[in-house]
Amino acid sequence: MSTTKHLALAAFIACVLIAPRTHAQSLPPTAKADSAAAVLNSILSDAERDFVDVAEAMPANKFEFVPAGGEFRDARSFAGTIKHVIWANYVLAGKITGSKQPIDQKEIDSLTDRDQVLQRLHESFVVAHKAIDSLSSANMLEGGDGRAARLGSAAFLTAHTLAHGGELVEYLRMSGITPPKSWS
Repeated sequence: MSTTKHLALAAFIACVLIAPRTHAQSLPPTAKADSAAAVLNSILSDAERDFVDVAEAMPANKFEFVPAGGEFRDARSFAGTIKHVIWANYVLAGKITGSKQPIDQKEIDSLTDRDQVLQRLHESFVVAHKAIDSLSSANMLEGGDGRAARLGSAAFLTAHTLAHGGELVEYLRMSGITPPKSWS
């Protein structure tokens, strides 16, 4: 990883660790209010709410929308992006906990029913929150340097969710749908 990427990741993690809570969120039951896990879970709760709001805004008849032409060639569908986030939530949860998560990417990719995709999305965030809740001052830097460390994986999970949420907002707009208030 380049020095620039290391510095960017370090800055992001520092912001995550010192970020004030901007919304009154309930903390996971085992997280302490002064822990990195509590801060990251609060940020993930905000990202999750925004992402799910956008995912639920797309009606079933447009759920497989794929932008065409120009820079969008080979782009994922709206549903495909959600399935990617589901899969990533499980993979990153595994990196945070240090254990492989029970996820079958082919099974996730084969989902076609909007309600099933959204249900799996909700389930993936439950797993992500539990994984982040497992972080402690004793283990958060285990697993390697930078993004490979448990803390880095947790920070990346939140950023990944927000990045793809922005992608879905654009897909909504391209489909003539006004994004939810959280993205206005």
